[in-house]
Amino acid sequence: MGDKNVGLQGLLSTGEPALLRSPDMCQWGGSPHKGHPHLVLGQVIAAATILLPVATSLAMLSAATCSMEGLELWQPAAGAVVAFALIVPGSLANHLGHAICGHWVIPCQKMDRAGVVISASVGSWALSQNAEFSALAALASCATVLAMLCGPAAIKNDCNLLTICVGVIVMYNLTAAFIFRSDWDPFALPAAASLGFGLAVFAIDPFGVWTDAVWHLALATYAYFITESCVALQCKLYGGCC
Repeated sequence: MGDKNVGLQGLLSTGEPALLRSPDMCQWGGSPHKGHPHLVLGQVIAAATILLPVATSLAMLSAATCSMEGLELWQPAAGAVVAFALIVPGSLANHLGHAICGHWVIPCQKMDRAGVVISASVGSWALSQNAEFSALAALASCATVLAMLCGPAAIKNDCNLLTICVGVIVMYNLTAAFIFRSDWDPFALPAAASLGFGLAVFAIDPFGVWTDAVWHLALATYAYFITESCVALQCKLYGGCC
């Protein structure tokens, strides 16, 4: 039956030493928190919280009276919403698959990472409105997805390497807020801090089964600042939306 007096301490327990990842944390099909009593709940909450970034971005776009109709979809503000929306399907499949099966499901893991790099490619255009910068992100994203699906076994089977590649593409996307501005972007540093915190949480895993949900909360904060940056860029380049 287990201890009836689990309480808050039990809910917050990671079931393993803090700041220590399980050896199979980033193995395809791994089960880093196998047997944890709150594994299913943690993954369901992670699935729910991945909706927060796109909801935050959409709320910021609506508050700025921007439109997603017609060609404006490819302008900065609407592009930010699209970018965050592209993360959702793969992440939902990944976390719900983990909740149902008790371990990561390889096709869902790869779908999750593919969604992130596709999102970063769209986000690179939204943040920069520069074709060359965005094309480089798209090429890197295509290379990463192809490596995951049909690359050499040493690369295709290396979850850590491919996840690092995904993270690098996301960070590259953010540099647009520093590079493609004629004036200092006040949202760039807060966005970088939010993303840096989230990536650190993801890498170190200090919260065990709750780590993914905390990462998604950091991503929602990142979405706020990125969308603000895109709204300001759209206002300057195209008028309106501000």
